[in-house]
Amino acid sequence: MTPPAKASLLIVEDEFIVAQHLRASLESMGYEVAGLADSAAEAVELAERLRPDLVLMDIFLAGPSDGIEAAMTIRRRLGRPVVFLTAQLDDDIIPRAAAAQPHGYLNKPFKIKEVQAVVETALHKAAMEAELAAGQERLRLILDATSDGAWDCDLRADRVFLSEKGLALLGRDGQDPHDLAAWLGLVHPDDLPSLEAVAQALRQDAPTLDVQLRLLGADGQWRFLHCRGRAVAWRADGAAGRVVGTLTDITAQKADQAELAEARERFMHLARFTSDALLLIHDGKIVHFNPAHGQSLGYGAADLEGVEFTRLLAPHDRRRVGGYHRRRLAGESAPEEFVADIVDVDGQIKPMSLRSQLARHQGRQLVLTAMRPLKGHDAETADSNGLTGAVLDNLPVGLAVFALDSGLCIYMNDNYGRVVGWPKAELPSVSKILGRLFPDREERRKRLADVRPGPASDGRQKRQWNNIAVQTRDHGRRYISTMSIAVPDHGVIISTVWDVDSQRRAERALAASEEKYRQLVENAGEAIVIVQDGAVRLANPSAARFFGLPPAELAGQNIAGLIHPDDRAKALALYAQHQSAAAPPAAGPHRMLRRDLGPGWVESRVAPVEWEGRPAVLACLTDVTEAVQAQESLKERNETLQAMINASPLAVIGLNHRGEVVLWSGAAQAMFGWDAEEVLGRFNPLAAPQERAEFERHLARARDGRQALHLEMTCKAKDGRPVDMTVHVAPVRGSDGRAGSLLCLVEDVSERRRQERVWARLEEHLSQNRRLEAVGVLASGVAHEFNNILAAIIGYGELAKEDLQEGRIDSPLHFLDNQMKAAERGRELVRQILAFSRHGSGRRRRVDLAPVLAQQVRLLRAVVPANVALRAELCEGPLSAEADPAQIQQVLLNLTTNAVEAFDGGDGSIIFQTDVAAFDEADAAAPPGLAPGRYLRLRVDDDGPGMPQGVLERACEPFYTTKKQNRNAGLGLAEAHGVISAHGGRLILHSRLERGSRVEAFIPLCDKPLPAATEPGPAPDQGCARILFVDDERSLVEIAQRLLTNMGHRVEAFGDARLALQAFVDDPQAYDLLISDQSMPHLSGLELAARVTALRPGLPVIICTGHGQQLTPQSLARAGVGQLLYKPVDKRELAAAIGRAMAGRAAPLSTTGPLPS
Repeated sequence: MTPPAKASLLIVEDEFIVAQHLRASLESMGYEVAGLADSAAEAVELAERLRPDLVLMDIFLAGPSDGIEAAMTIRRRLGRPVVFLTAQLDDDIIPRAAAAQPHGYLNKPFKIKEVQAVVETALHKAAMEAELAAGQERLRLILDATSDGAWDCDLRADRVFLSEKGLALLGRDGQDPHDLAAWLGLVHPDDLPSLEAVAQALRQDAPTLDVQLRLLGADGQWRFLHCRGRAVAWRADGAAGRVVGTLTDITAQKADQAELAEARERFMHLARFTSDALLLIHDGKIVHFNPAHGQSLGYGAADLEGVEFTRLLAPHDRRRVGGYHRRRLAGESAPEEFVADIVDVDGQIKPMSLRSQLARHQGRQLVLTAMRPLKGHDAETADSNGLTGAVLDNLPVGLAVFALDSGLCIYMNDNYGRVVGWPKAELPSVSKILGRLFPDREERRKRLADVRPGPASDGRQKRQWNNIAVQTRDHGRRYISTMSIAVPDHGVIISTVWDVDSQRRAERALAASEEKYRQLVENAGEAIVIVQDGAVRLANPSAARFFGLPPAELAGQNIAGLIHPDDRAKALALYAQHQSAAAPPAAGPHRMLRRDLGPGWVESRVAPVEWEGRPAVLACLTDVTEAVQAQESLKERNETLQAMINASPLAVIGLNHRGEVVLWSGAAQAMFGWDAEEVLGRFNPLAAPQERAEFERHLARARDGRQALHLEMTCKAKDGRPVDMTVHVAPVRGSDGRAGSLLCLVEDVSERRRQERVWARLEEHLSQNRRLEAVGVLASGVAHEFNNILAAIIGYGELAKEDLQEGRIDSPLHFLDNQMKAAERGRELVRQILAFSRHGSGRRRRVDLAPVLAQQVRLLRAVVPANVALRAELCEGPLSAEADPAQIQQVLLNLTTNAVEAFDGGDGSIIFQTDVAAFDEADAAAPPGLAPGRYLRLRVDDDGPGMPQGVLERACEPFYTTKKQNRNAGLGLAEAHGVISAHGGRLILHSRLERGSRVEAFIPLCDKPLPAATEPGPAPDQGCARILFVDDERSLVEIAQRLLTNMGHRVEAFGDARLALQAFVDDPQAYDLLISDQSMPHLSGLELAARVTALRPGLPVIICTGHGQQLTPQSLARAGVGQLLYKPVDKRELAAAIGRAMAGRAAPLSTTGPLPS
């Protein structure tokens, strides 16, 4: 057997992507993939149905049974070869895998050449094993066909092995010892010398052995065995080393020879009492001749024993007399007495009278022939009666002779009693026999009336009863047949009986067996037909339903006309090959033609049978139409999927349940730089080692979920470049519904992210420009506010100076308190302007919007012209939201500016309103597009001219404006709309001509409350600190030195950062704290702090700044700065910061003023 040109393979793999990849590879090599399975149970079911040439089996399968158990089942039931698929073999798996007797292993990831080599090797090995099995089967059939046993004697190891039939000859089993000495102990002592002599005589020029001997059977009886053998291996000294041969049981033959000898002795005893020359003939040869009465022929007993009987006859009588004997032995009619010429010892011919009769002795057929010269022979008649009785006693049937008139038994042989089941002594007459055999009176009376035979065609009277039931001595019941012949000339009735009970039992068993198989065929779910001479001879109901034909019409149909034309040659060849009884059963798929149903696929299993005495084919047709259609549909879907994968611009990556890569598309290779062979079977390279645990958690979520998971990730390609990607992960579920593999679709969004970053920077610049534009809008109002503040400071200062000059000391304190309050107002106004105008990054944080909006409204009061009334109706906080306060303030400013410009210099009013609105899913009042939840509703109403419908529809478009040139860039509402949408809210416009406009902004609120604000406690006890103070503003140096000294500290103040650094370098341990301005010539505050902390790590540093635009938490931390204060700093803030620094506690970097970006 050689591997088929297009072998059929079954793939068992629970990783869908691996199975498809392996399938595509095998089909590209020219193999046919008959099916795919992802569990052990499905693998066994498909293997039994598809009968593949080779099974590729994954060891680790999901489910209760693994691939090893499935492989063992397939090997045990079907004998199909199996190749194991595995990524690794643990020590505890190797013994189990080896026990399954695989034909090879394939390690994951697969390489095409390795797959081809392993598959071809496995198929070749399987073919060789099949040939070996076929040879062994032929040997087994040969051994089964003969009654001989086989033996193998290894004289070098003193071991003997006997076949099952050899052991059966002795009534032993395979548990008997194989030791040579033990077997020699079973040989009859009288036969051992001859056995040893024959064995010692074996030489290379005479290697055969032939000896008859007796061995002791398991039942204690001696068995005669004819032992033939041949030496097949030799020792160095030339003696036989191994001998093999056969054993023939000749026990019965020996018994026959002994019986023949016994019969001869008996006939010799009889011959002494007869005057005839007697010959006992067996198989045409004379086995006895009585010499005492054969002297007239001149022969002695030894002269004729073993001689062909026909040699005694004259040549012209040999054919005639030999024919008489052959006819009598065959049971045909032949003369019993005849005359023939006999040749004596001298060659003279003597006419003699011959009388031949058949005799049976212990089952053997003999011919007894008596010869006498042609002369009167009445005196010898009586001598022949003894011989006749012996012949009758050995007949195979029961024979009895009854007196015709009285019914008394004259003669009865032993077989008569055995057939009817009664001893001969209890059967003395016909009436007694009928009484014994028929206990029922009516039956007995009927038989007695019929017992006298009627006339026969030959003049005799004959009567025969067939299959009659009789009662035996032990009250049993058996069936016999009997025939009676009346011979009136001799006044006797000759009766014979023979047993038919065993024949009736055999007939009943045959009828029951035929009925059972008829029921099986009639009720079988498969279509079953018998085909003979190309026509359907028998079809069961399932076959009629399958073909859509009535059973009567289906019978007689030409089988070729029922087969699809494209498959006709293959199917007919299958049927023709199995017409012979020697052909083994086989199976094959093909299409059949069905009436009104179209072609249907069947799996045809055929086997040779005999139908009405002639060879035929039994075909079992399993309807696999749906399975084939499903396979074709699956193949089409797989090919479509493979084409989609190849054509997809997205990287397609498959991961098994261990997170290893099992699919790596060409797009993935182009995107990340790794070839498929570099990543298949290894952990996903997209996740860095430090991110692997997090990535695994995402994969676990994808396996547990029912929907795809979307991830935003950045990884490094093979060449080290970063790749921004969007990963869509979907679970691939098996037939049991469990997700094992994962399919990842990866999109490279690096260019998109780069463009988004560019757009973000552009938007940030645009937003900053808008804020600067807004600052410009605020400038006149802020200037007006500052003039009022400065007027108050100057006025109170002049009053205090006048009172001090005139000696009044009480009033100046009051004036100075008012000056401080005005200064605080100015400081707060500066901080608001800085916070609003700083270069923000759009970062959101948890914030209370109530103070943010209230602060912006206060600032806007300075912007709104005097002819425009501004009213605010703000709800109380807290209003907790994830928001950017600067962006929210920008929205309010844009909406206010748009409202003011709508008046075009005329009078009007603007109303700010805030409240909290809550919406649920069923709320009809909820604005479209808003998710259910709580929102801050900011409403800005004006009573301006309003907007027409066309303007209202485009009001939020960027750069769209209805104002005059150089009045507005057209970004106010567009920016407000973008900010509110980015916060997850909605901006809604309402306007009517001559009635005004309303803008509603909905901002999502958080359910979690803000953390409680902590009131600053009293300044800690600072002790006496040694402070190094640096500021390039001389007035601030003087103020700080005076304030710090008054607090009890020792201060060394500098107006030049270089001088301060030199002083510190000279004595780094002379100072406990550094307080420095940020913006200074020569050295900035950060640069000074970095150099100082480099000389003395851990030294507390406080930086004071007027705006902090370029300061970030990271830059402050790198320089060793612990606290950041915004100018102007009052005494209380300064004292608290010093206390924290001396206590080793750093305050947040946003202690006062706006956060650094």
